[in-house]
Amino acid sequence: MAIQVRKATLHDAEGVVALLEQFYPGVPHHWRQLFTPRSFTSGEDYPGLVIVDEERVVGFLGTVLSDHDTSKGRVTVCNLSCWYVEPAYRQHGLKLFLNVMKLPGIAAWTNLTAAPHTYEWLHRSGYVPFVDKQTVIFPLPALFSKREKARFFLDFSIDELNPDQRPIYQQHQLPHCKHVLIKKGENQCYCIIVVTRYKRIPLANLYYISHPDLFQDCIFFH
Repeated sequence: MAIQVRKATLHDAEGVVALLEQFYPGVPHHWRQLFTPRSFTSGEDYPGLVIVDEERVVGFLGTVLSDHDTSKGRVTVCNLSCWYVEPAYRQHGLKLFLNVMKLPGIAAWTNLTAAPHTYEWLHRSGYVPFVDKQTVIFPLPALFSKREKARFFLDFSIDELNPDQRPIYQQHQLPHCKHVLIKKGENQCYCIIVVTRYKRIPLANLYYISHPDLFQDCIFFH
């Protein structure tokens, strides 16, 4: 059988886990979460595309589809993640990428957690940077603030989210995504973060904020 590029299925789970263990070993339980059922706009449930050689998974490119409300209506965005191809099959990596770019119904493609070499390759391929700088917020307590305190929840039910936030929560049940719910009075802000490290310092990178004004008020004046 010729080498194929196709959508990953549940039957590919162990093959994808074994492949990604080559890329980042020691966390197979982490990679298995990629196959946790999620609700996609397209009505399909797949974590990405694979390259297979005689049914052996030799390449994988993760896809995270999510809905976003814009001035032009609701659109579907595809974020790329967990891209790895075995060295002997790197010549098929471009086909894997192009097949993802041909997925129907996608308004935009992003890669919010690209490694440096991937970032440079995507930039040469036509991807445009969103921002060229970041703001660092240090966890300093507001000891003398008399304002109403905000409460931060890492463990909460999907039922606590607004109806328009629930699909986003479901679509991002991924190993690298953490979910935070901030409540202040009768208002709330739902956030998605990815924890990374810079020189061994853990950083929480924010990739979704449902209520930016409330978030800013809570972070700087909680």
